[in-house]
Amino acid sequence: MELSLNGDQVPVQPLTFTPPYLESIDVEIGLFRKTDATEVSADDLTKHFIKIYSGIMFGLGEGFVFEYRGFRYRGSVKGLRVVELAAEQLRGVGGGRDDMGVMMEKTDVTFMKGEGGWLKLKSSAKKYVLPLLKLCTLTKP
Repeated sequence: MELSLNGDQVPVQPLTFTPPYLESIDVEIGLFRKTDATEVSADDLTKHFIKIYSGIMFGLGEGFVFEYRGFRYRGSVKGLRVVELAAEQLRGVGGGRDDMGVMMEKTDVTFMKGEGGWLKLKSSAKKYVLPLLKLCTLTKP
């Protein structure tokens, strides 16, 4: 299979197992060009990311490219966590691998700013609500 104009070839083989689903994924992102410096909401970016990549498999260290609001971004998977299933649900799923999984609508996505500093991520309000609520209930007399 050829993937580029240069004629690079990559061997492709079908999976022999059903990949697990992702509970969470940590993605480092950056812009392609310095002139594209922009600020983006992590919450809005997460919704878009899940919409375009739901049902797609990601692996640790995998690189990818996507577009959001007219800007091209490059991404890299820096961390992931697969959904833990009960023993009776594990038959034929994942083959014991935890370095890849399929993105789903419920996957928790965390974006980190990559090298270059041209991208400004507005922090997510949703990511910090639950821990603050837990903290409040723990400190209550």
